[in-house]
Order: sequence, then C-alpha cells, then structure tokens
Amino acid sequence: MTQETMTSRAIEYVLANPGSSAEDVARALGTVTHPSVYMALYRAAQSGKLSANMEAGEGRKGNPRRFYPPAPEAPGSAVVIARARRLGGPFGILVAQVAA
Repeated sequence: MTQETMTSRAIEYVLANPGSSAEDVARALGTVTHPSVYMALYRAAQSGKLSANMEAGEGRKGNPRRFYPPAPEAPGSAVVIARARRLGGPFGILVAQVAA
C-alpha cells in the first residue's frame, strides 16, 4: 500500500469512526504500522483534513491522541476574512472583526 493510499484510507476511517487513535486505525487497516499511521494522521491534522485532541498529556502511553473529523469553520469567519481582505492594511483584520 502506498503512503498516499494509506493516508486516504486512514482519513476515511477516522471520518467514519471519530475519536479513533492511530493504533485503532492501524489495526483496522491491517497491513500498516502504528508509527506510519500516526504520522499520516498527524500530518492530516496539521493540514486541516482532520482535527486531533492536543491537550496536555495526550499522546503519552496509556492516553493516546485521538483524531476526529475537521472542526467546522465558525459561521461568521468567512465574512470577517472577506472584510479584512477588502480593507487591507495592518488593521484590516481588527477592523473587520469589530465590524462583524
């Protein structure tokens, strides 16, 4: 299984099974190692394709990091971003948030 295929299958598994650990995903996929699945899920979380609990102590033995579908974007954030881009300048984001 290629890295790309493993990553997409791991993401699909987490989307169908929120709160899965890398060990859960590796066990479900069968032919991949826990470290390779963890790195794929971690990168997916860093890129916004998934979210992960990043609380203190998470990821340590006995308390595995859990992965979830990506967090939904705040409803008004698209409006704020559009206003900030229109206003520009160093205070564009601040003004856009105040005006929201």
